[in-house]
Amino acid sequence: MLNLFVSANTDGDVEIRAKGKLRYAESTTVANCLNSLIRVHKRVVINLAELDAIDAAGIGVLAAAYQRGLGQGTAVSLSRVPGRVRELLELARLGHLLSNQAAAAA
Repeated sequence: MLNLFVSANTDGDVEIRAKGKLRYAESTTVANCLNSLIRVHKRVVINLAELDAIDAAGIGVLAAAYQRGLGQGTAVSLSRVPGRVRELLELARLGHLLSNQAAAAA
């Protein structure tokens, strides 16, 4: 199970805090949520500090959100990525998603 907590500011930025497990079962719902936010915000930060587990579908959702953001002029970045999730992203050759982490913290 995954819970998403969304908070927006007046600058057009939004942060999504993911708590729980991002797996295949949740991937469609999470993708739809991210797509909706990417359409209306300038910057979307996905906070993964409380993410307990992620599978290939979850990694795919994050990668697709990043690509969709590029196409729509929305900066999509990850923040507070746990070590095990960081390792999986790097193994999947998606380390470029992590390169935005410093910008997300600013």
